[in-house]
Amino acid sequence: MINLLGQTILPTLRTILRSVGIFYRIRHYLNERAPKSRYFNIVYSNLQYATGAWGGVGKTSPRRLNQLRKKIIGAMTNSSFRSKLEPLCKYFNLLETDDIYNLEIGKIMQKIHSGNPPDNFK
Repeated sequence: MINLLGQTILPTLRTILRSVGIFYRIRHYLNERAPKSRYFNIVYSNLQYATGAWGGVGKTSPRRLNQLRKKIIGAMTNSSFRSKLEPLCKYFNLLETDDIYNLEIGKIMQKIHSGNPPDNFK
């Protein structure tokens, strides 16, 4: 298993990778709003965890997350694999991977500032 900064992330990566196949199989059967809810149900929570675990590690690991996100969002929109990720994210009003990381850091900083830090910061 891949262990970065004490976080095992291989199961999370596998979950996101399986989601790619799920989205490709169900994309023709869903209306326009359903893929976004499936994205948040299946993928987003794992992205939050993986982005937090990989966020400060370097450029290689987040690049892998972006590749998986691009495949999933491409399947949601029936777009080409050559499509850019940014316009696809804007179409569904989704955060970029860097923005997800910044949001998670902001949540931690808010908890610390309010006097209720996460358990691993005490």
